[in-house]
Amino acid sequence: MREATSNLKVVFFLGQLFGAFVRRTFSMEDLVERIPVDRRFSSTDLALVTADTGTSAIELTTALSKYLSKVSVPGHEVNFEDALQKLRNALHILYHPEAERNIQSIRRAIEWGFDAEIEEDETTRFIKTCIGLEAVLADQVEGIGITEQLADRCAFLLSRTSTEREAIRKKVREIYKLRSKVVHGATAGLSPHDATIASRASAYLSTIVRHELNGVVSWWENRASSSSKH
Repeated sequence: MREATSNLKVVFFLGQLFGAFVRRTFSMEDLVERIPVDRRFSSTDLALVTADTGTSAIELTTALSKYLSKVSVPGHEVNFEDALQKLRNALHILYHPEAERNIQSIRRAIEWGFDAEIEEDETTRFIKTCIGLEAVLADQVEGIGITEQLADRCAFLLSRTSTEREAIRKKVREIYKLRSKVVHGATAGLSPHDATIASRASAYLSTIVRHELNGVVSWWENRASSSSKH
């Protein structure tokens, strides 16, 4: 069950990242209104939506069920086949044993990113986003705090000039200052200003996952090219 749920998270997070899937904007109430009365799910039924695995069923959480009820393929404005092919290529690498050392941290970050996306509580969502950033970027480096590690790495991944990098460092420090306040109970919820910081953290995570994934895809393609020449 854990493996199947993990795989589902990776597929849908990357599917949205590549444009293979989109989330519909109408609410759950709108969805229910569109279904005939005799075919509607109760809220309890929705929390128990299952995926048939052939030998057993996976019970989904309420949050995951709600997420899946809003997912659809994009309209004509997106090249669906192209997006789907990118998704297939990425998944092939992410689950290939020979790529394991290079994709472990990316896969963990993707799962945390997905968990953050479906989380209804904004404070918990923010914390999960921060864990995703740590998963993809942080290493255990003696003498260097995690905030400065992430600030420096985000700066070089997300910007090109010295001025831009310093601005990114400042914003990442703001993210981790807020994280510290939340974790240590110094704030009961997110203010409008805090929500802006949390939204920025989410955007950073998506951009960095895409950047790291592109790097792994390039590495994989170069590796395959080198092997074919020998």
